Amino acid sequence: MSNKKTKKNLTVRLGGVVCTLRRARTTLLVGILIMKAQYIEEASKVITDTHILINMVSRRVRQLNAGSRPLIDAGVSVGLADVALLEIAQGKIVLAELLVDAA
Repeated sequence: MSNKKTKKNLTVRLGGVVCTLRRARTTLLVGILIMKAQYIEEASKVITDTHILINMVSRRVRQLNAGSRPLIDAGVSVGLADVALLEIAQGKIVLAELLVDAA
């Protein structure tokens, strides 16, 4: 018998994207990815078009990197993309089209 440890892959679905992780990664990383998937699902309920959601998150991350303050209280370990997703999920950031339709 060989003493080698077999490495198994772990497949995680993030929104519509499937990611395969090597089993050598820590459980913490898997927990973080699952949490991000939860944020993606919450934001997808508000903005159903995936392309628009990606563009909104991307633009908001650029704003946060440039020094804008987050509109929510997020923990220290929460990444900027997660902050953007949570802001969208909580209705702090909305599409301009949604504002026009509401008026």
